[in-house]
Amino acid sequence: WLMSTAAPNRPETASASFPREAWRQVTLEAPGELALYGAQNRGFLDVTVANDSAQALIPGADHTIAFSFRLLDQRGEILPLEGIRTPLTRVIEAGTRHTQKVAVSIPTEHIEAAAAVRIGLVHEGQYWVESLYPEHPRTVKIEPCGDLDSLDARLAAAGQLWQSGKGNGLRWPYG
Repeated sequence: WLMSTAAPNRPETASASFPREAWRQVTLEAPGELALYGAQNRGFLDVTVANDSAQALIPGADHTIAFSFRLLDQRGEILPLEGIRTPLTRVIEAGTRHTQKVAVSIPTEHIEAAAAVRIGLVHEGQYWVESLYPEHPRTVKIEPCGDLDSLDARLAAAGQLWQSGKGNGLRWPYG
């Protein structure tokens, strides 16, 4: 008896089998604005992925599906900096939604020229989903808040990471 351990939906390979045409039915939702704090001009967005396709969107063991962003200037033109990646954290079954935190950090040398970020999904090493469907990404206006003292910076970041009034199991002002 020979037994195979291969499965058609293994996370290592399944992201490669997500059909390109299925991306048309994967949409994103994001807030309209994002405050950036500290010397690293960092903020966190709650981005929701709605998978209305007929197939599960599987991130892959090697994080081949990730969120990323591009910087836009006041005219909406892309600035020459590709944003950091935030790997998709879980499988999004067909017909379901998933919300997760996406990190945005803008180098100081780009902050004055940047007016917004365009958040989208990337199939790492293959394509940006917006190259297939230009309506896919969401544009979020950025608001640089400058340097804060250490405590203020931590509180501002915590306000983006943990929702007020939601217990999180940590000893924090919210939980």
